[in-house]
Amino acid sequence: MSGRAQILSLYRRILFAAARFPSKNRANVYAEIRDEFRRNATLAEPEAGEAVALARQSLRQLEAYTTMTRSSGNWEITMEKNPMPKPPSADASSSGGAAGAS
Repeated sequence: MSGRAQILSLYRRILFAAARFPSKNRANVYAEIRDEFRRNATLAEPEAGEAVALARQSLRQLEAYTTMTRSSGNWEITMEKNPMPKPPSADASSSGGAAGAS
């Protein structure tokens, strides 16, 4: 499967998981997913790889919620400490400004 086909498959899987995610604000969830993929469409490596890794991580988290059933009896979910970290470029620019202020 080509890179583009893999990204489209990932996009569809995320939308499918979002459709099963319990939310009163589902339309905005879809819009955010769509906008995020569109913003990242022009990324080059290594940023593109980081964005894909984050999308896969987000999909795993969505699937953790959507695969739970009331009859399963197992409602325990282990979330990562920081599932949505800031991009490295944002960290570098914010720490550079703080160092210059000292």
